[in-house]
Amino acid sequence: MALHLDRQHFHLRPEGVLYLVQLEGVAKNLFLFIIAHILDKNMEFRWSAMEKTDFQDWCVIVGVHKPKENTIVDAKKLLVEKKRDHEP
Repeated sequence: MALHLDRQHFHLRPEGVLYLVQLEGVAKNLFLFIIAHILDKNMEFRWSAMEKTDFQDWCVIVGVHKPKENTIVDAKKLLVEKKRDHEP
């Protein structure tokens, strides 16, 4: 399954789709932003104030409400929790 965002092309495995279906709101948008913009070939990314600002700007560009900093923190925590739920 291929997913195309912002002229980038990446492969989303079936377990990634299952993970994505369980998310909503800012957490889903953050997940999509990470995989489309800051995830590297090793499936790693860094997160700093710059990435937070880039995410907020991206939300406005794509037409969703600009999330507050504490909402982003909560979304990151939810992504980590969901990942732990899917680990063997």
